[in-house]
Amino acid sequence: VDAILVKRCRIESASGQVIFHDTLDKLIGLAKAEQAAYSKHQASTEADEPIPTKCRVDLNVAGNIVLDIKTTGGLATVEDFSRSMMDFRYDARAAFNLDILNSLEPITHVRKEIFMAIVVEKKEPSPEKVAVFQVEPRAIETGRAYYRDRLRIWHEAQKQGQWPGYPETVQKIGLPEWAY
Repeated sequence: VDAILVKRCRIESASGQVIFHDTLDKLIGLAKAEQAAYSKHQASTEADEPIPTKCRVDLNVAGNIVLDIKTTGGLATVEDFSRSMMDFRYDARAAFNLDILNSLEPITHVRKEIFMAIVVEKKEPSPEKVAVFQVEPRAIETGRAYYRDRLRIWHEAQKQGQWPGYPETVQKIGLPEWAY
C-alpha cells in the first residue's frame, strides 16, 4: 500500500505529506485496516474441488462498505481513474474481495455491497490530492466475470499441467502503425 490511513480523515502519503479529507472522516473511524479473509471459489460448474482463495482488504468498514487505497501517477479524476481501473483490473479486485467477504456472511452477519477506492495522486511537483470513488455495480459485475474466467483458466491449466502463454516461435515486430 502506497498510502497509509492514519486515524480519522488524515492520510499520510508515501512521501510523508499529510492530506485531510472530510468525506473519509466518517468511514475511516469505523474501519479495520488490512484484514485478510479466506474462502473457496468454484472454478467451473463441474463437480471439481473448490479453489482456496484469499483477499486482503485495505480498510474493512463496519457495515456494508470496503475501502481500497490506490495511488495514481495521473489525476484522481473520474476520466483518468476509470482508465486505471480497466488497465489494472481494479473492477476484478472489487468483485473478488466483495465475493470472498460475502461468502463469510453466515459467520459475520454482514453483507458487503459497496466497494470504494480512495485514490491518492502521486504526481510531482504538485501536492498530492485525494478523491474517493464508489465502484458502480455494473463495473463490479464485469470484474466478477473477468476474475471467474481467470480462475477457470487457472484451474484448467492446473488440471492439465499446461499453462497458456506466448508462442514459442520467433515473432516479427516493428513500430506501432502510427509511428510510420
